[in-house]
Amino acid sequence: MTINGTTLKNLLTTTIIDTLPQGSHAGKFPYVGGMRYTFTEDNKNVSGSITAIEVNTGTETDPKWAAVTGDAEYVVIVNNYNASGNDGWNALGNAQLSTTDRVDLVKTATGYKAYPVDHLTFNADKNTYSVVYTGDVPSCDDGGVDICNTDALSFIDYAKDKVVLKSLPFETTTVIYK
Repeated sequence: MTINGTTLKNLLTTTIIDTLPQGSHAGKFPYVGGMRYTFTEDNKNVSGSITAIEVNTGTETDPKWAAVTGDAEYVVIVNNYNASGNDGWNALGNAQLSTTDRVDLVKTATGYKAYPVDHLTFNADKNTYSVVYTGDVPSCDDGGVDICNTDALSFIDYAKDKVVLKSLPFETTTVIYK
C-alpha cells in the first residue's frame, strides 16, 4: 500500500512508544527493510521520537539514502494483520479509512491471489478496523480455498531459492534508550 511520510513516521513512533513500558508486548515493534530509522527515547519507558528516517533508493549492496519527507508517498509491504490497524498499528488503519491502494495476498492451491482493498471501516465499540474489498472477498475460514495470513508462507517461498540468507550490510533499526 502507499502511505505518506507523515503516516510512516507516526506509525513508527506510536508502535515503538507502545513497546517502551516494561512488560509491554514487543511483538508489534516495527522492524524494517529498505529503509532505516533511529528512535530516541526521551522519557525512560514512556516516550521518545523518531530522530532520523531514511529510505534506500539504491540497492542492498550500494545503498543511497534519502530522507523521508512528510508529503512524499512511499510503498510499504506489511502483513495484512498489521495493515488492518491491529496490534496498535492504528496509523495504518486510519490512513485507509476513506481509500487505499492496498492489495491483500492469500495463498491458494495454485499460488497467490490478490484481493484489492477499497478502504477500512472503524468500529469504535470494539476499537477494531474491518476491511472492505473492491470485489471478491478472501475465503479464509476452515475449509476455504484461501490460506490467509501468508506473511510467513510468502517468506518461506522467497527463501527456498536462496542458498544463504545474509544480514543486510547496514543497520535498519536503531533505538537509543535513556
